[in-house]
Amino acid sequence: GCANSTGAGSVLSASGPSSSAVTLRAQNLPLPQTIGLFFRGSTSVGPLPFGDGLRCVGGDVERIKVVITNYAEDQVEMMDAINNPEDPDAGIRQVPFSRELYIERSDFLEDPPKKFFRLSPDREVRLRYAYWIRCTDVIKDEHGKVQELHCTYDPQTRGGNAPPDGRKVKGTLHWVSIPHAIDAEVRLYDHLFTLEDPTNSSDPTDNWLESLNPDSLKIVQGAKLEPVLTQAQPDVSYQFERIGYFC
Repeated sequence: GCANSTGAGSVLSASGPSSSAVTLRAQNLPLPQTIGLFFRGSTSVGPLPFGDGLRCVGGDVERIKVVITNYAEDQVEMMDAINNPEDPDAGIRQVPFSRELYIERSDFLEDPPKKFFRLSPDREVRLRYAYWIRCTDVIKDEHGKVQELHCTYDPQTRGGNAPPDGRKVKGTLHWVSIPHAIDAEVRLYDHLFTLEDPTNSSDPTDNWLESLNPDSLKIVQGAKLEPVLTQAQPDVSYQFERIGYFC
């Protein structure tokens, strides 16, 4: 499904979920801001479930650039993407695909562990609804941080389908076309306290304020979203693939 997550879930337990809320100020949105919540279970692992009316879209919060070197520079294709895998009546949307894309930075590792199935050098993965790509080169800055990935694509895999030769991939990534992406500010909220119950102490001198989590709020500037969100409507919920719920 859309939310094939790696360590995120929607279970709300007695220990409390790790809650992330976001504010999106996307270009040309009819509303000045849109606010939603993402619940990341503290112990659960698995897909995030869909609710009624939920729409699945692509968004990259902490991104890395991908250049598909054998794809024409001026070419743009519209790919059919499912709005909600669990609700056929939600229909499809068209997503622009181009030579330059963003993927989540966490979806690439230069030296991956054994069970990492996403993108790495000389490994092939599926871009959801688009093509299979293989990483051929890694571009770094002067500090050794990866800035850009060069990849090739297989034109026989359009729509994310398997090629005629029968080879397989295990990883599927979400992506956003760079020329078509819209900017957003994302606010991620984690646990407010570092303790499950900051008031539960046998020491009367303990101050619950000392248990406040200094990292409970993270503001990310310049997140990149699918252009369909320029048409976002009030009270319509969205899920960024493998990231969270927004409305």
